[in-house]
Amino acid sequence: MGYGSYPVSLVVGDFNNDNIFDIAVSNSGANNIGILFGHRNGAFGMLTMYSLGDGSRPMSITTGNFNHDIWLDIVIANFDGNCVSVLLGLDNIDTANQASYSTGSGPHPYSVVVSDFNNDTLLDLMIVNSAHDNIGIRLGDGHDSFDDEIIYPIEINSRPQFATVGDFNQDHKVDIVIANTQKDSVTVAYGNGNGIFTSQEILSTGNGSSPISLAGGDINNDGRLDLIILNEGTSTLGVFLSFDYATFRNYSSFSTGTLSNPSSIALGDFNNDSLLDVAVANSMTNNVGIFLGYGNGTLAAQKIYPTGIRSQSMFVIVSDFNNDNILDIAVANYGGNNVGILLGYGNGTFSAQKTLFTGYRSAPSWVAIGDFNKDGLLDIAVANSGTNNLGIFLSHGNGNFASQITFPTGLNSMPRSLATGDFNDDSLLDIVVANYFGDNIGILLGRSNGTFATQKTLYTGNHSAPFSVAIDDFNNDSLLDIAVANSGTNNLGIFLGYGNESFAPQMTYSTGDNSIPLRLTIGDLNNDNRPDIVVTNYGANNVGIFFGYDDGSFTQQMTVATGNGSKPNAVAIGNLNTNNRSDIIVANFQSNDVMILLRDSSQGFLSMTTYSIGTDSHPQSMIIADFNNDSHLDIIVANYGNDNIGILCGYGNGNFMKPITYTTGNGSQPCSIAVGDFNNDSLLDIVVANAGTNNLCIFVGYGNGTCSTITPYLTEDSSLPYSVAVSDFNNDNFLDIIVANSGSNYVVILFGDGRGNFLKPKSYLLGYGSRPYSVAVGDFNRDNWIDIVVADYGTDNVKILLQTCDNI
Repeated sequence: MGYGSYPVSLVVGDFNNDNIFDIAVSNSGANNIGILFGHRNGAFGMLTMYSLGDGSRPMSITTGNFNHDIWLDIVIANFDGNCVSVLLGLDNIDTANQASYSTGSGPHPYSVVVSDFNNDTLLDLMIVNSAHDNIGIRLGDGHDSFDDEIIYPIEINSRPQFATVGDFNQDHKVDIVIANTQKDSVTVAYGNGNGIFTSQEILSTGNGSSPISLAGGDINNDGRLDLIILNEGTSTLGVFLSFDYATFRNYSSFSTGTLSNPSSIALGDFNNDSLLDVAVANSMTNNVGIFLGYGNGTLAAQKIYPTGIRSQSMFVIVSDFNNDNILDIAVANYGGNNVGILLGYGNGTFSAQKTLFTGYRSAPSWVAIGDFNKDGLLDIAVANSGTNNLGIFLSHGNGNFASQITFPTGLNSMPRSLATGDFNDDSLLDIVVANYFGDNIGILLGRSNGTFATQKTLYTGNHSAPFSVAIDDFNNDSLLDIAVANSGTNNLGIFLGYGNESFAPQMTYSTGDNSIPLRLTIGDLNNDNRPDIVVTNYGANNVGIFFGYDDGSFTQQMTVATGNGSKPNAVAIGNLNTNNRSDIIVANFQSNDVMILLRDSSQGFLSMTTYSIGTDSHPQSMIIADFNNDSHLDIIVANYGNDNIGILCGYGNGNFMKPITYTTGNGSQPCSIAVGDFNNDSLLDIVVANAGTNNLCIFVGYGNGTCSTITPYLTEDSSLPYSVAVSDFNNDNFLDIIVANSGSNYVVILFGDGRGNFLKPKSYLLGYGSRPYSVAVGDFNRDNWIDIVVADYGTDNVKILLQTCDNI
């Protein structure tokens, strides 16, 4: 490439249309690009140089056909020249037509990406301007030129450097992702399909993370592009899962009355217009409020139904109690010590309340519905927080009920919430109760006559103060599981059911410090047919959303603010605007309103999940492969600072196990990694280049995510092996290894015997001072023998080593 040329980037393409690959290199020191035209025998012609101007310092190079003329063109980002150069390919390639496009004064363009951003089938340019903290879009006109640059600012002092493109929100429009090395973040710019980017999402990669590399891929097998970030500063891998993301807009609020303190919410079609309506229990104004829905996300003004003086209506539920196919309402009147029944007329109005007495000082706080005695009629279960028991009212089928039967929940248990389901697969309804002061949830197994067995309890943690429970099948095993809002320990608890009256230990998910989660509900918020959970965080003035995975685990919480001092106290899920997406309805206790959070159709990324790979590990290389034969992608990292490799096995849902580390030897400084089956057992093995100890390490894989201890192969003293690759160089159907030794100016091939062993290495001298830093392989001359390409850092060139059948 020439003395002092400092080649930094290269690209492969057929620049002269002879069906043979050529190589183009950006030479940052010589301010030019060099093209090596390939011959059919794998050799290359003399280097052809194209000057980019004094002081241009080209950093990034890529290709595309910008003028639709059958010739491949080249685009280069000139870091110090503050411009992008486009070299149009011509029939006579020696007189290529160069155009330069300024990126402004001092922006230092670091990289350039080619794509069609405005869906006109013409290639456009995206330039990452590191010094000005922005990206620039130049739309191609298909006639050798580009429009003026459209600037999109990124974070101040972000110093963006690397970028990639793809459709990250599945709207069939090209989006851009930029790594902001200095700002510890990545920026996602969502495209409108017309060359305009109107929405940016900034994803933090963590303080001091310094993201140095990013890749896109479907890591959780859901058909969406995810992001994998390599964070050099914090020695971590970051995974951002792409989701049919539940973004919401605070459409409007609807008053429930001055000082009404709404405490519960339920949904149903009360006027038979096929649109969802809302019922609210207003605890301080002692009434139930009805909001009829218009089907567009808005509600009519509230109509109220009194529940009695000092009744303190605490909880409301909807069902058909008198078998007339019209929805009715049941309300737990905490202060009135009763349950109120309001029979519906089918036109959005209700009868006056009639009450069911729950006991002196019973303080009913929750109501659930189910057929507990198998007579085909809906019965009522009540959590009586004042008398520490569960009350059952068996239905007569005409809107009337038998006297209450009670079942104890434990001394001073204070049951606050209950839900029903069949936990032991006997076709009889059981009940789960959240015992606030008992720090447990109680399971009461149902009998066929409407009575229940003695309560069994599941511990929710010391001072957990479980406030509410809900039931669903979270891990798709057809067995019911339990979710609980632990208000004292600020978390969501999940108990996975075994179907035999027992449950797995509680898994918890934080809702935030001092969040005080009170109520929860379950629904599919992202249209992936998996149950998600929404929690009202009373102390944090927000609702928390947890997206579910198939295995019963959940994402970390995403929050949606409900307003300062709002104190959200109840939540429901339903489609209020008939767009086939679930919306969220929140009752705010302190701000005395109902808030509608309409589900938008946009998609995006969940919060980043990071996986520590060791303090001061300084990861240098990573590779993605299925290392434990479970059909899920795993990640293997070479940790230069900690002298080890780390294996993070994937669950297939975007989550990874903690890394299993294997030492590469004291002072080994591993800097490159590759995988292959070296012993023909159909299981992947690992090879690592250790610059510090001048050797290669072979780890034989067991097929379960673990591997043997190392087998070292010396690459000679002071060889400084820097890059490693795997291929079959001698066509014996056994994998061989090639390593670039930057200290000794050789590339070395170790020939495999198919049993995991390697023969005495064969070396190829690259020339004094060549310092090879990178090696890659391929068949450049189509003779069915693997050839080698090496980047020589010290001599400013790229070497091609062609193999013949007799030179191994």
